[in-house]
Amino acid sequence: DDLQAAEPHLSQHARILADNVLLPGAPLFVGYVVGRYDVAVHEVPEFMQPELEDWILVCTPKSSPAAASADLRELRQWGERVDEICWASSQDVVDWNSFQAELGPALRAWAARHGLQGPRRRVPGASELQAPSLPMSVRELRSWLKSRGVDSTGPKSALVRRFTALRGPS
Repeated sequence: DDLQAAEPHLSQHARILADNVLLPGAPLFVGYVVGRYDVAVHEVPEFMQPELEDWILVCTPKSSPAAASADLRELRQWGERVDEICWASSQDVVDWNSFQAELGPALRAWAARHGLQGPRRRVPGASELQAPSLPMSVRELRSWLKSRGVDSTGPKSALVRRFTALRGPS
């Protein structure tokens, strides 16, 4: 919805960057850009969970976009599952590995069936951007910081900076 609302204001040379496409997942975004954009898929390790993979999409508007013809029912179902697991993760620890084991192959297969193929590669040096490899939810991160008498409020990026400062580089 956000991209669709922004499109009338974008230059024909705009580049759309989308993170967290595979984890936690943005299946409806994938369905929307297929046919409308030239899409480069970059596989990267998920931030703070390097054992999991994520996609960053770089989308360039096509000069003559194809009419939307893809059946989005499967993607809508996955979108509902993504919403459910994201809400659950705000209340409790979730098993992202199991979820990715389900969503990853399904989203890759859908993308391939609808022409979103091409090089899938890791961004060079992406692993160097990882914080110390202690996979934890935001809830666990807040608890860890609080147990050490450190401010545990604010966005995830602030929590990660505090965690990294205390933990030191891995």
